[in-house]
Amino acid sequence: MTTTLPQLQIFGATFYSTLNVAQLLIYSPSTSFSIYARSSNCYRCSYENIAEDVTNTTIYLDTNYPIDINVLKSSNKTFHCQRQIQFQEGVRYLMFLDTQGDNYTECTLRPLLKDRISVLDQGLMLFACVIAMNYILWHLLYPVNLKRNLYQQPHIDNLDRRIRSLDLYRGLCAIVMAFGDSGGGQYRFFKHSIWNGLTIVDVVFPGFIFISGFSLSISLVKRLYKMQTPKLILIVTTIRRSFYLFFLGLLINGPCQISNWRLLGVLQRISVTFLVVSCLAVWLYPTIKSFTKDQVLQEKVLRKMWPIMVLIVGLHTYVTLTAAVPDCPVGYSGPGGKSDDGKYYNCTGGIAGFIDRFVFGSNHLYSRPTCKLLYQSSQPFDPEGVLGTLTSIFLCFLGLQMGILHNIFSNNLRIMRTWILFGLLLVWNQN
Repeated sequence: MTTTLPQLQIFGATFYSTLNVAQLLIYSPSTSFSIYARSSNCYRCSYENIAEDVTNTTIYLDTNYPIDINVLKSSNKTFHCQRQIQFQEGVRYLMFLDTQGDNYTECTLRPLLKDRISVLDQGLMLFACVIAMNYILWHLLYPVNLKRNLYQQPHIDNLDRRIRSLDLYRGLCAIVMAFGDSGGGQYRFFKHSIWNGLTIVDVVFPGFIFISGFSLSISLVKRLYKMQTPKLILIVTTIRRSFYLFFLGLLINGPCQISNWRLLGVLQRISVTFLVVSCLAVWLYPTIKSFTKDQVLQEKVLRKMWPIMVLIVGLHTYVTLTAAVPDCPVGYSGPGGKSDDGKYYNCTGGIAGFIDRFVFGSNHLYSRPTCKLLYQSSQPFDPEGVLGTLTSIFLCFLGLQMGILHNIFSNNLRIMRTWILFGLLLVWNQN
């Protein structure tokens, strides 16, 4: 939450930034007030004092999330009024406060002036123009027969052919990842959620895990049935690839001192999930001389893997909800720090954080989690921890299942219907 205008350092010069900032003018003609505020993004946090004994002042507030404002009389700290508002970027607001006796209370909050069109509005308009131009040019220069594309045969008969939809999804994930890592234009949905919630950047890493599972289904069919590669060689190759990926992740995290070398990370999580799902798939795939769609259906590879995946997800759920952490309530998975009025200050991440600290030690975990600044937590927490690897394995398996369905069905329209059905089932399960 911002109370002063943020500053940016660019090429050694200082600039005042108005991105994601609104200006609040507080005016009281007769009585001084104390202003307390709380961001809705801070889960179960207490109010913080942002202005004391004010009659006429200006403060700057963050516009990313709704803010609860609590106004108290400075003389006796009695309640005056309370407001919740989603401030808009670049807008000036006036808060008029007054009191006369015990029966009259004035507390109005209204916008005064919008300085300019917000950067978000500008970006959305530009994005809409780009999409419209792309649509027009595509249909003018490259007319396509949609019905023919929907009913064309899948790529199982030509395993060397690229799957354009998969390449497109991979490219979109890479673009969002690059944009998010470079600052994301200061948009909140291009930043990782602090603890609760979900942003565009949060789905990039799961997207890559899903892609690895989908690609695995294509490569397994090609190596097992077209190239006739023995299963043992496939398993050895998978172990070697996973080791190289894990080692590369260690090199990226490696500091000058080994004593605080972060051992976990994105590449490490991908390597472990790929290793587990790939070895299971190679083990369960039937050994046959030639590949046909009917034989895959008869072997029911997915039905053999589903019980294993249910056990993995069940283990994750059971440990998360029932495991006891010292000085923390059972099933706690919050950010710790000042959340819940600081009752569970050292419980960041619950059992997931406790397992990582017990196995690797606090010095080898991520020391700057997204919750550290807002919740003022002191314990390190690694978002790519051990317990979360179980759900990543399940996500990689879902990608494998989508890839197998892509290999089995006879036309793309049926593939789309099946994927939509699975998506609806997953959404309904979340609700």
